[in-house]
Amino acid sequence: MKMWKIVFAMVCLVGLTQLVWSQNEKGVFSGSHSEGIPGFLDPQTRTFTTLVESGIDNPLSGTGSYYYGEIKITLTVYVASAFPSGTAYGCSGTLTVGGDTNGDTYIENAVATAPAPSGGVTTCTLIFNYFWQLTSPTSDIIDVSFTAVAQNTVTVGSQTEIIDLRDATRSNELIKGVSTTQGNITTLTYSTRL
Repeated sequence: MKMWKIVFAMVCLVGLTQLVWSQNEKGVFSGSHSEGIPGFLDPQTRTFTTLVESGIDNPLSGTGSYYYGEIKITLTVYVASAFPSGTAYGCSGTLTVGGDTNGDTYIENAVATAPAPSGGVTTCTLIFNYFWQLTSPTSDIIDVSFTAVAQNTVTVGSQTEIIDLRDATRSNELIKGVSTTQGNITTLTYSTRL
């Protein structure tokens, strides 16, 4: 009977040491921050002290006003190369707003197809709908990047793959200021060559 008590005590001791060792240096259980109670065990007083987590890394995050609207980019693509019939044309783009005084960064993506070129020219329209919380919208910088692409399919054996025949990328097209008019549609025009 005494042996069972010793085995039971050892199992409890092993279980408790695993629980203590599973905490990292911040007193939070390894893995997700949502596991366990954040805090630490004071070895001198033998008391567990909980930590209050605000969940906000930046003290200004969450401040400012919300702005929503649309940024519409019309991309004129001059097709200077000869491509095989069946070539598909399209474009993709990214808007990045970073450096707002509240510390937040917003990234918006859009993809669109373009019709076959007529007279060596096609257009592609990217529409970005946004809803951003900003503290300094008139001084924020929007970084615009986009890519125009000509793609076709290639069949080798029984496998068909889509390949890029040619692409053209432009990045770091900077726009100063976000419209403070709610629901505003900002229209931008760029051109590139394939």
